[in-house]
Amino acid sequence: MVKKLLASGLIFMLALLMVTGAVFASPATDNLTQDQQTALSIIEKANQEIDEKIEKAVAEADKLQEDYLKDIQAIKQLQAAAELNPDTAQISAEVADVKTASDDLVEQLFTPGGGDSKAADDQIAEFNADAASEGTLIAERTKIYTSALDKLVTDLYNETLQIADTAIAQAAELGVVAERFWKLVKIADREVWIDPIAVEI
Repeated sequence: MVKKLLASGLIFMLALLMVTGAVFASPATDNLTQDQQTALSIIEKANQEIDEKIEKAVAEADKLQEDYLKDIQAIKQLQAAAELNPDTAQISAEVADVKTASDDLVEQLFTPGGGDSKAADDQIAEFNADAASEGTLIAERTKIYTSALDKLVTDLYNETLQIADTAIAQAAELGVVAERFWKLVKIADREVWIDPIAVEI
């Protein structure tokens, strides 16, 4: 008899716990107005768009960094070859740098009278000095990488800030107070604070 009483009491307690647990665990969205639900939807879409932009920027930055590191490795190999054979290294350095410097030089040389000018001679001398100087190629490649990464980070920051501001303003029109929260994102060799949106209802 006591066992039946305990068993039925236990079942009753379990049923009571399940019912009250379901009441307390019910989603808060059941109590939201249509405007609040619309505002939450706007914010959710904005956060998804921000996350997609972050993922895209991280992938682009990783590719930039990978290409940069490969180029630096190739330049270092050229410099190591220069120490073994200075004549070959001079030619290799000139070939590597000609891609960036030759357009101006060719334009000047093939302009009428340009090949005989002092400016063309000066530019050729500068080109040869730059190609031969150790570290110039690395410095130039680093400058290109840094500039591209700066632009990527700045664009990401500005675009996500605009998305967040727009969604926060739209949510406010619907009576929901939202604010940005900052999360740290690693982009290549940098860490950047980006601003998804948080809501308290």
